[in-house]
Amino acid sequence: FIDLLNGFTIRYLGLNPGLSPGQLIRGLLIMLLIFELFKTNRITKENIYIFLFIFFFPAALLLFIVRDGLVHQIPLEVISFTKPLFFLLLFNIVYTNRLFFINNLNRIMKVNLLIYSFFIIFSAVTGLGVATYTEFYTATKSFFYGNNVTSITGLILCIYYAYRFRVNKINIFYYILAFATLFLSGGKIILVVPFLTILIY
Repeated sequence: FIDLLNGFTIRYLGLNPGLSPGQLIRGLLIMLLIFELFKTNRITKENIYIFLFIFFFPAALLLFIVRDGLVHQIPLEVISFTKPLFFLLLFNIVYTNRLFFINNLNRIMKVNLLIYSFFIIFSAVTGLGVATYTEFYTATKSFFYGNNVTSITGLILCIYYAYRFRVNKINIFYYILAFATLFLSGGKIILVVPFLTILIY
């Protein structure tokens, strides 16, 4: 949803706010996740890398300022810092609650597939959204922001449902939906999907 909101605001509407909707949402989530982290009031081997990352960032930022003297770049550096921090915090939450995510993985993937496929198929049919690879062929990433993120999402969904097909044959319908959506998005990574499917199956 964050990438979708970013793409709709920046790519489709052409707006260029100082802070993108994705950055604002990511900042809010980071604050909530840090609060959750400190609420446990203990450092473990699973979360110590987050504390080290937070501890060393001010020192790295100070060295950057001393070396280049670009004080006006500090906001951009802080925004860049939040990207890996967000990933580390999410990884910690997933690991801490791994039993929940394992038990609900199929439901989580299905929700992501439905959102991903709905918007791209909708854009392919209506012509709304952002066109991609227009110099080669007609494709769309709908209102999603990044081409690579859109392609990788489709690849992950194809691989997941290729594996799930071994468990339950009904998953072939989800696999076809993911494959068709990836095709409509124009991602060249679709070329490796058949080979991966054969390897998995």
